[in-house]
Amino acid sequence: MASSILDDGEYYKKSFGVFLKKTNKGEKDKEIIKLYLPNVVSKILPHHDESQFNVLSIGCGDGEMDRYIVGVIKEELQRHEKHKNTKIFTRAIDPNDHYVSQYKAYIDRSRNDDQSFFSVSQKTFEEYKKEQMSKTKQANEEEKFRIVHFIHSIYYVDPEEALAYCLEKVLHENGQVVCVVEGCDLVSNALVEMAIPVRQVRKHSPYESYAEQLKQIAEKRGWKVDLHMQIYSMDITEVFDEKSEEGNLLLDFMTKVKNFRAITEKNKVEEILKLIKELSKVTENGKRLGKRNDGIMFIYKN
Repeated sequence: MASSILDDGEYYKKSFGVFLKKTNKGEKDKEIIKLYLPNVVSKILPHHDESQFNVLSIGCGDGEMDRYIVGVIKEELQRHEKHKNTKIFTRAIDPNDHYVSQYKAYIDRSRNDDQSFFSVSQKTFEEYKKEQMSKTKQANEEEKFRIVHFIHSIYYVDPEEALAYCLEKVLHENGQVVCVVEGCDLVSNALVEMAIPVRQVRKHSPYESYAEQLKQIAEKRGWKVDLHMQIYSMDITEVFDEKSEEGNLLLDFMTKVKNFRAITEKNKVEEILKLIKELSKVTENGKRLGKRNDGIMFIYKN
């Protein structure tokens, strides 16, 4: 029986590590955040009178990206005399115990920063939502966030339900939800192909991209959206080598199935590999590259 890599925290971390290596994706995400987030923070600050800038991170991973985002926010605060001493609080949640343990270890090590501080809990978004909904109205008003972010984590929740909760319940009136999401690229097509025939993928995907899906949800709800996309490459050369450990881990990450090649019917494996080959190209040095198409989206009410 097929097992999702999401059910095994350590295995997911391992396969995700290969994915990061083959795409340099972590740095690409940082580039797009650094390019567009400061302007959003600058727009929020005129409406911010508190001594603390609250951030909610949903699907925080090991905290590396949270720390980077806090650094970007801190740089922008320093540009505004009134907010130079504003503290930044990040509340983070993630269901993966391995990542949360790493996050907590970082918090324990870094008690010398008097401007930013973090709190992380191991729980799903649904568990967090249920916990918050049980609090009093006053308590929830006191815990509004200026920024709520999903860095490639919106895929694991019901997007409309999650956005509605964040924008209507936990986001400050002048705050913004930030989503870094993938477009309609090699990985998303491989996932779609797990459910529907190959030719249907190429004729009509369920949606152009996660970004397009979120945009449609926002427009339906009357929220405003700013979307910025970036294109880069993923080295998938080793995916076609059945003896390559990294190739198999990358294939598992793309399909979200643990040991996909070993436990899946041969014809299905061949279909997926054929699709991946058709959606990639070989470079002059013999590397096979697939397209990555990520975007950063800001969703807000005012």
